[in-house]
Amino acid sequence: MSDYISRELLLSGLNDIRRTYKEAKNYDAVSAIDNAIGEVKDTSDVDVAPIIHAHWEREDRKYALHKFRCSNCRCASPIDTQQFLTDYCGNCGAKMDGKEGKNG
Repeated sequence: MSDYISRELLLSGLNDIRRTYKEAKNYDAVSAIDNAIGEVKDTSDVDVAPIIHAHWEREDRKYALHKFRCSNCRCASPIDTQQFLTDYCGNCGAKMDGKEGKNG
């Protein structure tokens, strides 16, 4: 799986490094950093959604049809055995990693 980072933070860090090399009069390094900055600026954007964290909750009702629900959207899982529960909710897409909160 790919890691996604902030373009602005990366450019800020590269500009800090560029400034250091420029002060040291290392113009070959400045040129290399300028090339890297150009590549970062020319890279196309990707559409990334925030991860919603949730967990499977056991249904408390005595005669519940489904035994587990998503803690985020409350949708029931068609699976009634804990060992076969999925890592993601099929309804809202929440990552079932047990972390607290509705989003990460």
